[in-house]
Amino acid sequence: MIANAPVASPKDLSAALALLSNGSDWTITAGGTDLMVQGQQGSIAPQHVLNIWSLDELRTIQEEGDWIVIGALASYTQIIQSPLVQAHLPALVESARSVGAVQIQNRGTLGGNLGNASPAADTPPALWAADGQVVLLSQAGQRIVSLDDFFLGYRSIDRRPDEIIASVRCRKKRVDEFDWYRKVGPRRAQAISKVVLGGRARVNKNGVIEGVCLAAGSLAATTIRLTATEAALRGEALSEALADRVGAVAAQEVNPIDDIRSTAIYRSRVTGNLVRRWVLDLCIETAR
Repeated sequence: MIANAPVASPKDLSAALALLSNGSDWTITAGGTDLMVQGQQGSIAPQHVLNIWSLDELRTIQEEGDWIVIGALASYTQIIQSPLVQAHLPALVESARSVGAVQIQNRGTLGGNLGNASPAADTPPALWAADGQVVLLSQAGQRIVSLDDFFLGYRSIDRRPDEIIASVRCRKKRVDEFDWYRKVGPRRAQAISKVVLGGRARVNKNGVIEGVCLAAGSLAATTIRLTATEAALRGEALSEALADRVGAVAAQEVNPIDDIRSTAIYRSRVTGNLVRRWVLDLCIETAR
């Protein structure tokens, strides 16, 4: 139980990193929207809790050249309301809107959504589609890990015990790029996803897809990249026939899990339908 574990609440980032370096087994929390539930369920029993809610250094959202850098403690509400994120990362705004109720959006953090490493997490597909990189800090310095390498397995991430998730870097959407995000759940709001998909495509003036990234959640032990579907899209001209073809590729590519929320067959079909819908939407967007 979390209530039985000693809690440290450092006032600045340097103090937090010093505590993480002392060799104790720290469980990091900020908004607590996941950790408190897990503690009540008894699925975790922290030895020591590091409460980083006061570290305002990790709440900023900044523009750095071709990148938007979002602090790990930025809340979903901050992301939704940020003009920078709205302009350059529209799929991330949509993913933040899909997280829980307003109370959760006010309290939950981007770093927590990544650190919790749930395969059903809402933001990772949108972050991955934007070439997301996780910035980790320790007293030894900074380390940047691509989302391609960050998720190691179920509830497992590439973070050392002495490191803290400091921020996430995402590449700005270019004028010839189109972002897309969809979450399918048992209802329109406050639901854990059955399938979640995030994508970014670069389309030239002739309607040919020159670059693409597709990531999906709730299908496997981690968020996954749909590489075969991406390959089927690259170099192809947008059309309804392409939408049908790559939708079938996506449905075949994934090997979804069966769980209490949905069946593998349902998830495969929905993934294919979402990819088909995305290509059709791209046809409409690029025709404007």
